[in-house]
Amino acid sequence: MYKNKEEKKLISPQQALSRLMELCSRSEKCTGDASVLLEKWGITEATRASILQTLVEQRYIDNRRYAAAFVRDKMVHNKWGRRKIFDALRMKRLPSDVIEEALSAIPSETEQEQLIIILRRKQGSVKAETKYQKRDKLVRYALSKGFLLEDILEVIDEIMAEK
Repeated sequence: MYKNKEEKKLISPQQALSRLMELCSRSEKCTGDASVLLEKWGITEATRASILQTLVEQRYIDNRRYAAAFVRDKMVHNKWGRRKIFDALRMKRLPSDVIEEALSAIPSETEQEQLIIILRRKQGSVKAETKYQKRDKLVRYALSKGFLLEDILEVIDEIMAEK
């Protein structure tokens, strides 16, 4: 018979530690991700804290390194803005100072260039009856990508003036 997806797979703390070491060797993980996995595997709160401490001490997990890699990936591959990246990292339970440090590494020119590229690309596919409707749709799209309203309005004014 098929197993219920919600059913927890109970494993020993030693097995959990070795599995997490293997996972963290293959890809970056943060303490939040590891904690969720440990909880899913049925590891108690005290043991979870001990396992996480071991992983951090042995540098399998480094929240600053994770945040920096996450920011780079989301900027380059997903074309996300600061707001969306910040929210995603908060959902991963990272401290605000770690998130701010990772976001401060992004040059504002890079973010501005990303915004210009995605808005120019989107502008061609937006169907609207009036110039104002088109502007509204572009603003909504850029906001959903996590860019700041002030930056969006500035770039949209430039793009709309070009046509």
